Amino acid sequence: MSIRSNKRRLASTISVLAVALSVGIAEPAHAQLTTATIRGHITNSAAPAPGTTVTAKSVDTGSVSRAVAA
Repeated sequence: MSIRSNKRRLASTISVLAVALSVGIAEPAHAQLTTATIRGHITNSAAPAPGTTVTAKSVDTGSVSRAVAA
């Protein structure tokens, strides 16, 4: 084998090992949560308004959730 051939083989081996190591060490991706909590106070003319229906709409998906305030 020639020196040039050995250098190419070494470079190829190092490249393959670097890619394999990068893939092996990479941290797995975690999905974003699909739930959230909204907290606040519902008032009507500065007085609490229990029993009011609250509607929350996702700007990204258009999904709508409704709940009744306690």
